[in-house]
Amino acid sequence: MSYFASTWRYAVAAACVIGTATVAPARAFAQQAAPAPVAPVAPVVSNEIPDRDHVLGPGDVIEITVERYPDLSRTVTLFSDGTIDHPTIGAVQCAGYKTGELALRLVEAFKKELRRPTVHVALRSKYVPPKVEVKVEIPKITALGAVSRKGMIELPQPKPLRLVLAEITPTADADLTKICVRYPDGTRRFADFSQFDLKGESEDDFLIKGGEEIILTERPAVQKPDPIKFKVLGEGVNKPGEITTEGNISILEAIERAGGFKPSADLELVEVFGPNHKQTKIVDVEKYMFGDVTANYVVQGTDVIKVPLKKLEISVLGEVGRPGVMNIRETETLLSVYLAAGRSTGGDATKAQLIRRGKDGKAVFKVVNIREIEKQKKPDLPLMAGDVVFVPHKKTKRGLVYYLQAIATPLWLARSISPVP
Repeated sequence: MSYFASTWRYAVAAACVIGTATVAPARAFAQQAAPAPVAPVAPVVSNEIPDRDHVLGPGDVIEITVERYPDLSRTVTLFSDGTIDHPTIGAVQCAGYKTGELALRLVEAFKKELRRPTVHVALRSKYVPPKVEVKVEIPKITALGAVSRKGMIELPQPKPLRLVLAEITPTADADLTKICVRYPDGTRRFADFSQFDLKGESEDDFLIKGGEEIILTERPAVQKPDPIKFKVLGEGVNKPGEITTEGNISILEAIERAGGFKPSADLELVEVFGPNHKQTKIVDVEKYMFGDVTANYVVQGTDVIKVPLKKLEISVLGEVGRPGVMNIRETETLLSVYLAAGRSTGGDATKAQLIRRGKDGKAVFKVVNIREIEKQKKPDLPLMAGDVVFVPHKKTKRGLVYYLQAIATPLWLARSISPVP
């Protein structure tokens, strides 16, 4: 193989690797004068793997080699607009081209100054923009005034105002009737949490999202509240009557002012009525006592609170005017229930029976002479829930089972009595 053929083959191979462009065949080199010695160009060190398909962009470093003209060769960095400045050919747009494509553009540019120029373009390093650390800004609120925790407080996520207040803790002299929330744009919103301890809620419990200022001022000089009058009545309290207090109080405190409730009081059905109410309101005080603050009621002036006793359910059977199940008060006695059920000419009140459930669950029978109780010769008997009063017939020997057919028989009583044919 001739020296010329060997040189041409190596030149073609080099152009494929570093992006070489020429407009003359290899034999043109022989017609040119011997080139001057080429000064070595310091290579740009890059740890990246060469990429022949890389599209050049701003910040990339390229090496431009013009054969036979070392003074025109140089290593340059693309400007932010994607161009380079060359003292011979001026500004050249390089961004958007691969190295091979750019070599062809430079050949065309150098044609104005050189005869049959050959230009090589090699990528020395790619521009890698610096990593910008994005700092996540946690929203904050600012607590001012009559609070235990003042200053800026982080608010990672939106919270209702009640939780924010629990975190900043208003002082004992903080005015909760007019809590000011000032937004970043300067607008303000006010909230009233003065009744929150009594009601467990507030209509002004809106969402705090971050950036707000929570401002609590101190209460003005203590003013004596206007007195209110109300009544606590009913057999479920120890000292019913009219009560006067300075300001509103909870319904449980009102009952305590009336001497407290009796053990037999029905606190689930406390009635509240008066001029301020179109209809009677039922308050479950027992639920409030067990921690449900939503069940509370704040007493107003002219209110009437009635605390009843729990009703007891008993059964009256046999020869009476109105047999069946009766609801009685805890203080009811055998005689009063017998009279309430109505006398019957066929009933034998001297042999009445009081049937009560024993500790073993079975019925315990006791014969009672109601006539002697009426004449006050024997003491009256108090009744308990579930008791059964049976008045037999004077002449006909009809047992208890005969009368049980008329009402729903308690299960414990049915198990204790053998059916009579």
